[in-house]
Amino acid sequence: MRELIKQVSAAVGERRQNILAQLRECIHHNTVNPPGNEEALAQYVGDKMKALGARVEYQYVVPGRPNALCSFRFSGDRPCLLWNTHMDTVPAGNVPWKFDAWSGQEDGGLMYGRGACDAKGSLAGMMGALAVLRDLDLPLRGELLFTPVIWEEGGGKGTAHFVRTGMAGRSPDFAVVGEPTECNVSNAHRGSNRRLVVVHGVAAHSSDPDRGVNSIYRSSRLALGIEELHERLRAKRHPLLGSPVVSVNIISGGTKHNTIPDRTEMTVDRRRIPGEGPRQLDEEIEEIVACLRVSDPTFAYELVNLGMDKEPADTDPSDPLVQTALELCEALSKRPARLIGVEGGTDMTFLTNEAHVPTIIYGPGDMRIAHSVNENVPVDQVLEATAFYASLAALLLGPAGE
Repeated sequence: MRELIKQVSAAVGERRQNILAQLRECIHHNTVNPPGNEEALAQYVGDKMKALGARVEYQYVVPGRPNALCSFRFSGDRPCLLWNTHMDTVPAGNVPWKFDAWSGQEDGGLMYGRGACDAKGSLAGMMGALAVLRDLDLPLRGELLFTPVIWEEGGGKGTAHFVRTGMAGRSPDFAVVGEPTECNVSNAHRGSNRRLVVVHGVAAHSSDPDRGVNSIYRSSRLALGIEELHERLRAKRHPLLGSPVVSVNIISGGTKHNTIPDRTEMTVDRRRIPGEGPRQLDEEIEEIVACLRVSDPTFAYELVNLGMDKEPADTDPSDPLVQTALELCEALSKRPARLIGVEGGTDMTFLTNEAHVPTIIYGPGDMRIAHSVNENVPVDQVLEATAFYASLAALLLGPAGE
């Protein structure tokens, strides 16, 4: 492994400017979701991969929004390694940035831009790693499948479509999802439930409020019950992911200053740890409402699934993929490697829970910087990630893996 890392690191150093230029170009593409607009970036990545010898297929999930499926085939049919990351980003926001959000400006060892961290640093690292593998012309087996996907932000529809259409006839043996982990290896992430709760009341003139039922008051009591639920959840704990959490994040109601409101809406976000079920939040809200109905028997509400649920996911820490990645991470970074958990959801859920592929999450950047004003990614981490992706592919697909 030491000699391999030396070779790969030298090749990454030689390609440094090219890797960073490609990251800058990826940031230049505005792929805010919604609407996404990933097609131009998918074409850019696909053209770069074709130049390296890949077979490229554009898998349109919806019109104008394709996944880019880039296949590199070597000797033999197996094994198959999948690299997955996403092209879309959240909006840049309305607060001024230090640099333009689409500039890819480098300053103080950081590259700035919306998506720099989440997850175009991973995207550029994977692109660079494939160029490094071609430069080194290592003896590899099987297939390396690189899938920049659409619509990760807001539900993971790109990867879900890829998995649910039979992964285009492929069956990966292991996978890496590119998301910001500060170049640490993660084998687990939380899942999510997101619900709109519509609380009903009875409208009346505000001069005689007792003739109505105030939906805002009802919603307030439900919101306080959800706050108490959050405190109770501290008793649950996952060794890498910590405790599950829940929060009320939007609440709105009322139609006029002198009318008792008959409808209030709130959005609730619940982050789940492995072992918690897909209806976890639904059941918890039902329990809270049952308690509220003791004093308010007519409490009326509706639960609306916002269609953005993700199941929690984890890969066994003893899996050979996890152990190989940890060993490689330690050798590359020269610091003790440790498994971490990702508190948000990722597209790993579709690969582990639906396709049953052992999967890790790894990439440059700090998840706490993702989605923020002045989002950035450390340049050194992008280069370290490039070396990690290339070295891991060489270890898993090389002759030593036979």
